[in-house]
Amino acid sequence: MVASFKRHVHVSALGRQTPPAQAVPLCDRPRPAVYGTVIERRAIEPAPWAADIEWFRETRLSPAVQVGDLLFVAGCTGAMAAADGPRAQMRRAYEEIGQVLDAAGASWDDVVSMPTYHVHFRRDIDAMAEIHREFVAKEPFPAWTAAGVTALYEPEAIVEISVDALVPRS
Repeated sequence: MVASFKRHVHVSALGRQTPPAQAVPLCDRPRPAVYGTVIERRAIEPAPWAADIEWFRETRLSPAVQVGDLLFVAGCTGAMAAADGPRAQMRRAYEEIGQVLDAAGASWDDVVSMPTYHVHFRRDIDAMAEIHREFVAKEPFPAWTAAGVTALYEPEAIVEISVDALVPRS
């Protein structure tokens, strides 16, 4: 059913008569929508992680997911280097993140956000900041949120780092 509308003659500021605007019933108006290409998600699986990829698939997780130009990297702990001390473990976590970024065609220069989780936050923050400067050198620097936690997934892990990045267009 189409609503009927009264027609009025409008007089402009210059004194001219203008036809009334054509009223469009609500049901005939264009609806808000997303236009353009549908953006697909794709899992990023770094080649150096080949031995661990099956674990990710079995647990239905991904080392990272890319959606358009955005890259969401899961937390990396560097726990493999735990026996070599806190600094080695933190550095290894940064290296693991770098491997994922590289597999997506990005680098530390493309990171925009970086949440980190620390078991011994106060004890390790100075070492973390020092290692961070080895990997992050280009401005604007990523936004950073750091949280102290009581434990991480891997019992020997003392830090977990995840990042979000903007992947450069090739």
